[in-house]
Parts: sequence; C-alpha cells; structure tokens
Amino acid sequence: MSKPAPQHPDLMGGPPLSARVAYEEWQRHVDAGRIGKRALQTPAQLLRHMRNEEVLLGRAVSVTVHVREELRGR
Repeated sequence: MSKPAPQHPDLMGGPPLSARVAYEEWQRHVDAGRIGKRALQTPAQLLRHMRNEEVLLGRAVSVTVHVREELRGR
C-alpha cells in the first residue's frame, strides 16, 4: 500500500468559499486584467479565420436595403 503524497500547508485546500466570496475573487482577477484578455491576433491569423469563415459560410454578399424616407433615423 502506498503512502499519500505529502502536501505543503500553503497548497492544501482551505474551507470552501461562499458563492459571494468566490465571485468577488473572480471579479478582482477580471478587473486586474488577468482574465478575459487575449493576445492580439496577427494579420496572418485574421486572414486564416476569414478564409475559414468563407469556406463554412460562403462568400460575403453586398445587400442594398431601401428604407422609406419617413422611417429613416428611427
């Protein structure tokens, strides 16, 4: 029988967090910019994504929509 791996006290889980406390900790990470930020895509990546979309969805088509004068600006 193997013995359990030793745990460092700082790495051991503490008591479970309440939903409110967990949300506040998550929000602090978002506000600090550690969550939700990605590296900008390179032009080559953007072109590849555009090409993939064209293959999947078909080529983009221009559409002209005529709007009656009295409906403009609403």
